[in-house]
Amino acid sequence: MKTQRFLIGLTVGNLVLLMFVLAQPQTLGAEGVVPVLRANALEILDERGNVRARINVEASVTMPDGKTYPEAVVFG
Repeated sequence: MKTQRFLIGLTVGNLVLLMFVLAQPQTLGAEGVVPVLRANALEILDERGNVRARINVEASVTMPDGKTYPEAVVFG
């Protein structure tokens, strides 16, 4: 009998907690605007997960003949 009362009380408590959580207002948008986004690359994917566009920052490169290319942004 004590176990049954405990389980009923626990169930009622869970229902009250669930109603309290569901009654809270929920925000779906961003809280604030981030002034700067920093990354080494940006990829745009389609609905299947395939890369459709890419922006990379390539490091500077020194070729075997000694010619140096500075870092660059590559759109692909």
